[in-house]
Amino acid sequence: MAPPVSKSDKFYTVYKGRVDKPTIYSSWSQAHPRVIECEGAEHKKWDTLEDACKAMKDRGFEDVDIFVKKSAETKIVSLRKDKYYAVAGGKTTRVFTSWEDAKEAINRTTACQECFSTKQEAEEFIENWKDAYADVWRRAIRQGLNEGWKARDMSLNIGSFLLRENDNERLKEDGHEMVKTAQNELPKIEQLSVKEDNQE
Repeated sequence: MAPPVSKSDKFYTVYKGRVDKPTIYSSWSQAHPRVIECEGAEHKKWDTLEDACKAMKDRGFEDVDIFVKKSAETKIVSLRKDKYYAVAGGKTTRVFTSWEDAKEAINRTTACQECFSTKQEAEEFIENWKDAYADVWRRAIRQGLNEGWKARDMSLNIGSFLLRENDNERLKEDGHEMVKTAQNELPKIEQLSVKEDNQE
């Protein structure tokens, strides 16, 4: 049984995507890496967990995973009317207090974003997105290992497949061309392959 959740939470049914089977998530930050830029992905947002479960059953899915991310036990309640804009996977990944700045980070990207009334909630949203993004990579790696792939070595150059903030601008200034210029775009994991060395 899923843990209790806030009435303000939304739920996301992921029918097809970077998942092993149909799954319900309680946060867009968890669903986003599993469907964005994934060919053939199908997902939908619902107001209640009951609606999401019913939608799964209506489509004939009985064996469904449900991931309800519980919020932090302690939340800082602010009497101010501040807004915090969480942007993950945009031109930069961070919390903004200005919508204009957030829009600039989101523009022309596949960013995952949401507005919150406290900074703590916005930061938690981004951390959840990072965890989900890492889970997608972990799933792809495990699948490869199950199929007999092996690591060339145990060193990992993370810069070979992830960009840091402003990397694109530096590359452009140096005169290099890139196929895609939007920073932190999701990798096309379904197209990843590992080429093994020929063994004698």
